[in-house]
Amino acid sequence: MINSSISHCLTLIGIIICQYNFAQVETFKDPIRLETTPIISGVHTLSVHVRDTISQDSVYQFFVNKLMLPIYYTPVMYGQKKYAGIYAGNMVIEPCGPYQNIDYA
Repeated sequence: MINSSISHCLTLIGIIICQYNFAQVETFKDPIRLETTPIISGVHTLSVHVRDTISQDSVYQFFVNKLMLPIYYTPVMYGQKKYAGIYAGNMVIEPCGPYQNIDYA
């Protein structure tokens, strides 16, 4: 019993010594001084044109339910078009439609 207690104490002392002697040096970075470059800047709203209101609902539900992005404004109708806004960092994604007569490159 005494031998096992002594071996446990020696093991603990060995672990403590190794932690001090073989520890990795930590590098401290000041978060205020980190230089970052935004991917997109100067854009507030990114419109996502869809062909019909069913697609608009699907796109909106994908952003809100699957990607868990916060809501800027819930879906609303303006005339024949439906709009919604979802926060994506410093930008708002806006699925809107229907836009059936627009041909994109």
